[in-house]
Amino acid sequence: MKSENRLIIVSNRLPFRYTEREGRIIVTPSAGGLVSSIGSYLDKAMGPAPMDHARPVWVGATELRTRRLAKLLASGAQLDGGRYEVRPVALPDVTRDRHYNGFSNSTLWPLFHYFPSVARYEQDWFDHYRVANQLFLGTLEQTVRPGDRVWIHDYHLMLLPAMLRARFPDLPISFFLHIPFPSYEMFRLLPAAWRTELLEGVLGADLVGLQTHDHAQYLLKSVQQLLGYELDLRTVRGRAHSTVVDAFPVSIDPARFREAFDDHAVVAEKNLLRRSTMGQRVILSIDRLDYIKGVLQRLEGYEHFLDTHPEMVGKVTFILLIVPSRDAITKYRELKEGIEAAAGRINGRFGGVDWQPVVYQYRSVNHKKLCALYQSADVALITPLRDGMNLVAKEFVAARKDRRGVLILSETAGAANELGGAILINPTDRDAIAGALHAALEMPAEEQSLRMAEMQQRLTRYDVVRWAEDLLDQLDGAVAIRRQLQVKEATPEVRQTFLSAYAKARSRWIFLDHDGTLVPFSKRPADAAPGKPLLALLGQLAVDPRNAVAIVSGRDRDTLGAWYGSLPVHLIAEHGAYARPPNGSWSVPDWRTEWKETVIALFQQFHDRCPGSLVEEKTTAVAWHYRGAAQDLGFLRSRELVNVLNDMARSFDFQVIEGNMVIEVRPRGIDKGTAVRRALEERPGELVMAIGDDRTDEDIFKVLPIDAMSIKVGMVPSFARYNVRSHEDVLALLGSLAATPDPAVVMAV
Repeated sequence: MKSENRLIIVSNRLPFRYTEREGRIIVTPSAGGLVSSIGSYLDKAMGPAPMDHARPVWVGATELRTRRLAKLLASGAQLDGGRYEVRPVALPDVTRDRHYNGFSNSTLWPLFHYFPSVARYEQDWFDHYRVANQLFLGTLEQTVRPGDRVWIHDYHLMLLPAMLRARFPDLPISFFLHIPFPSYEMFRLLPAAWRTELLEGVLGADLVGLQTHDHAQYLLKSVQQLLGYELDLRTVRGRAHSTVVDAFPVSIDPARFREAFDDHAVVAEKNLLRRSTMGQRVILSIDRLDYIKGVLQRLEGYEHFLDTHPEMVGKVTFILLIVPSRDAITKYRELKEGIEAAAGRINGRFGGVDWQPVVYQYRSVNHKKLCALYQSADVALITPLRDGMNLVAKEFVAARKDRRGVLILSETAGAANELGGAILINPTDRDAIAGALHAALEMPAEEQSLRMAEMQQRLTRYDVVRWAEDLLDQLDGAVAIRRQLQVKEATPEVRQTFLSAYAKARSRWIFLDHDGTLVPFSKRPADAAPGKPLLALLGQLAVDPRNAVAIVSGRDRDTLGAWYGSLPVHLIAEHGAYARPPNGSWSVPDWRTEWKETVIALFQQFHDRCPGSLVEEKTTAVAWHYRGAAQDLGFLRSRELVNVLNDMARSFDFQVIEGNMVIEVRPRGIDKGTAVRRALEERPGELVMAIGDDRTDEDIFKVLPIDAMSIKVGMVPSFARYNVRSHEDVLALLGSLAATPDPAVVMAV
């Protein structure tokens, strides 16, 4: 962790719990995967206790009431153990309940874990969710100072990144989601206003981290489908800034569990446990109380195992440890009753006076007892129905210094992507659970060792420190991208500096887009022809022997030739598919377009479903324009069309390009940037200028020399160096260039 700035951790839960007893504040460590992971990272990364000015800051909600907390803070009371600077956020009781038990855990939690029938949609809950995020913002406003980086965690605070960005525009912000991000079809079940606000909220961060590649892709698809923002690989270009989205599978501190293997207290606990199970084979499950953990399905699978393998009756013990969680929510109380009933049923069917097939415990355990359980188990049965990661699986593997034991893991847990030595099963398939249990209990010691070694190597290579450092390093890169793309208006001073450089340059390139750059957009593309004043202005620039002027457009070559063919300018048509020098002939490359007939038929279907839209066929490309359609309907149909085209692109050799209210399909390998690079190689220019408004013009900005004058039309994030507000600003700038006197002529006079 860098010493020159502070890391501010923001989570719903602080690393400490505060309870008031007889007028005194009692501080106890908090439990949970998030606190465990971040706490382990900070402990490892900080080394010796840092100076006060460099101590990490942890912002989180507290159980203390607002007035009591205010009095304690005013009195200078110490609220932490000295490792972190703790900034508690006090939430009013009603807000705390409707934020945490309401929207967070009765709306987002079930929906994001694919339990839509459990999710409830209460506007009052969302309103208090927003209020809670605003109260976190209030604490951060009093905490953040120059040089800080802020790392916001989890689904309780999805609105906070955008709120913080509005308050501190250049602050490095990362957001990490510890639970799954659901598929687009699941996420869209949220009311439209909520889902938009949630997506815009997380996109306030420079970097959004998720547990798996799939979760990252689901988020990107929701952004594309619901917001329509441009995606550049993993980078989202929103209205005001960019955000990088990537996967960072959360990890643990494996040494903490490995070193416990020889701890005397752990060994004593393990021996006691072995005696209590009387030498039977031990199957272990440890979970929080939660319907996503698949505990009832797991018990059914174990019961089926005993039914199908009667020889194991009396020879195995299933230790089922459930950690209390969210007892205030009705669904969780009902689940607890169901688990107790299922365990009782199995014990009643198979158990006897001297043996119980299920040892069920509803309690928390400390670290030493936890390690003793891991080390005593022959099999760890970890089968959530859906889980962002599941650190219990990783802890079990890390604890087995003896390289014994078998991990049975749900294929729907994030950890399944990393722990290849586990037996992966479908958590709803009781036959698969029973079969996996039998295979695990029969597995030779040599195979157990090989599987464990493979998984332990992964945990050692990518431990909690590597996870956090990887994410924070990429945060720095994401900030650099955001600063590169941020809106930078071409001020009068900037324009004057450029005019001076233009006057001195002996050779120049001027690359200009057409629609939205030289002329305003029209509902009908055919209505956007250049007028005589524009043609005269371009002609004046083009006749200067120092200038090479190029019109780089998505328009077809016949249209560009008809509009600009009389001028001594270079024409680059259909996004670079064809090029023509001044007064020359068009290039005739052989582009593969066997897909055109299929795409045209699809575009016609969407034209019929979206009145006001139109289909434009070009030589190499096909475009569907929806500027003339009703705004809401056009956007909705465009999202559907992009989705279909992206699926088709897996079978056809084409690329899907989104422009300004247009979707175009063209052969792979064609883009404006490639065409401009080729032109610069054939005729280098001492001064280069490029102006465009569209997403396709970003390909040009990326390939230009670092000192080029690149201009984006519109005040949106771009790889261009500067932004102007409209095509009228472009025409004014071109007029100033045309009026710039030749220094040689001035000197001669």
